[in-house]
Amino acid sequence: QEINASKNIKSELTKREIEIVGHLASGKPITAIGASLHISHNTMKTHLKNLYRKMGVENRTQAVDKAKANFIL
Repeated sequence: QEINASKNIKSELTKREIEIVGHLASGKPITAIGASLHISHNTMKTHLKNLYRKMGVENRTQAVDKAKANFIL
């Protein structure tokens, strides 16, 4: 059942959202992450909002922990 849960989370995330979760693990501020991905601060905030909603988390620490637990990272 856990494997199905991890597949569901990963299948709901876009490639960009998975990429952003990887960058969140680095601890860089979202402005720096956005700059390295060539996207604006507002676009980063939108991606994070969608990412947190899809993963059922409230912040970057929870998102990174859940991504690691579900073998996304």
